[in-house]
Amino acid sequence: MGLHLTQDQYDAMKAEALEKGVYFEWMDLLNNYSTLQELLVYVSEVEIVYGYAHDVLEGRFPEGEKIIATDVLYSYSYATDVLKERFLEGEKIIANSASFSYYYARDVIKGRFPEGEKAISTDVEYSYKYAMDVTKNRFKEGEEVISTDAFYSYWYSRNVIKGRFPEGEEAISTDAHYSYLYALCALKGRFPEGEKAIVTSARYSCLYARIVLKGRFPEGEEAIATDKKYLRLYSKYLPNK
Repeated sequence: MGLHLTQDQYDAMKAEALEKGVYFEWMDLLNNYSTLQELLVYVSEVEIVYGYAHDVLEGRFPEGEKIIATDVLYSYSYATDVLKERFLEGEKIIANSASFSYYYARDVIKGRFPEGEKAISTDVEYSYKYAMDVTKNRFKEGEEVISTDAFYSYWYSRNVIKGRFPEGEEAISTDAHYSYLYALCALKGRFPEGEKAIVTSARYSCLYARIVLKGRFPEGEEAIATDKKYLRLYSKYLPNK
């Protein structure tokens, strides 16, 4: 079997499926369409081949692997659900996808997938997840993209580095919530770069003063004064302000 099914190959696969009484998602179409070309209007060749391996053979289908290897979803699914191990022929197409490279590394290899790291490193979410779940350490190649996002920069500093992430501080400093958390959990002290964002929020100005600075935060008092709840808390815990 090459990159395309023939009618004879399809007929043999169909006969075996029907003989075994196996249900495909597209099995109801088999009774209505006798030719492969008619069926291909509704399902793809890779769906047919993968379904045959998964549902009829319940195992490896070497003759269909060239077709499976042309599709990233089915290459991943063939590895996880049929082979339950690496599918080498499909790794080239998997490596082009950040998401599937991550899932393939996590679920199939259960370790690093170097061929897919270039794609992963272009995506902030999967760079972070790859560091967390696969390398379980810093993922240097992905840090440039991680550093562009306040959310992921903060969580990368907290959960992966477990300390400062200077490259991500510019992004973090644009967000009051993550600036406060970064000061509290990563720096364990003042975060001057983030104070411009913090002062826009009564809540985070109050928390920053009370928990991080443990004293007055004059720059945030204008915002605090607009919220009775946080003004009361600020005044209560900082009576000498």
